[in-house]
Amino acid sequence: MSDSRSLYEAICARHQLPIQFQPWWLDAVCTPGNWDVCIATDRGGNPTGVLPYYLTKRFGMRAIVQPPFTAYSGPWLLYPDEPQMKRPAVYSFETKTLTNLIRQLPKCAVYRQCFHPAVSNWYPFYWKGYRQTTRYTYIFENEFIAENDNVLGSTIRKKIKRNKQIVIFFEIDDPREISGLYRRSTARLGISIDHDEPVFHRLFAALKQREQSVLLGLREADNPTILAAMAIAYDRHQASFLWSGNAFPPGFKYLNYMLFAECLRWCADRGLAVDLEGSMHEGMERVLRSFGGTRTPYFQVSKIRPRILEAGLVLLGKT
Repeated sequence: MSDSRSLYEAICARHQLPIQFQPWWLDAVCTPGNWDVCIATDRGGNPTGVLPYYLTKRFGMRAIVQPPFTAYSGPWLLYPDEPQMKRPAVYSFETKTLTNLIRQLPKCAVYRQCFHPAVSNWYPFYWKGYRQTTRYTYIFENEFIAENDNVLGSTIRKKIKRNKQIVIFFEIDDPREISGLYRRSTARLGISIDHDEPVFHRLFAALKQREQSVLLGLREADNPTILAAMAIAYDRHQASFLWSGNAFPPGFKYLNYMLFAECLRWCADRGLAVDLEGSMHEGMERVLRSFGGTRTPYFQVSKIRPRILEAGLVLLGKT
């Protein structure tokens, strides 16, 4: 293990970093390839920011990209504990820390990371030639979730109520029971996925060992076949919807809404806020926005070198 990774583990133990930034999470999902971390410090050697990254290969070239099943990576700032810190000083701290982190990144042909929604400053990346695309997720505060039945349209609420008479909501013990659901669902949406089932099983095992995950599903009352499932990861404060999959037969059009509603309620019962880790797919976004969460932007920051490689990837539809 590198010295930076050892120090990063100590930092994660002292500070509250998002679940996707935890070393054990990165150990589970960063394959094939490896992960490491950039660490910025002040003059006294105290950490001011971190930037974990997944280093692998794309088209035979070194690349920093999002690990499978991981919505967010990139920088995370450790702000000084100074309540009266003036805004210009905060901005100066961000600029200095982010510039330090960028300087430590290894050379690679492709860089693409999705920053956590809490990160609202990418100026230093822009100044260094990086590009940014705004993406969106939907976030629910716990106290809002209980009101979701009133947010959905009346037609959808009626369909959910009717389906509750014939559909059971339950916890799934073995992830092998839902093998193929996610892959079939993404294929129907025309979404290409390049991560494989063993990665999910490693991640689920790591989460389950820490009692930080659940698989929730829907099935007909008189049929053990799983119609839909949702994988959820959570820490003490917030749950993240990792993925959902379904194999709805005709007549079960609105069960996707029912699955999300029941999963939101499951989280609310445990006092958890929820990040839907929203899809940019138009059809899926229509489902996600129906529940009334706060549409929240986050940054996808990228850089491809040399420019001729970027042009080639655009032509191939790989950017």
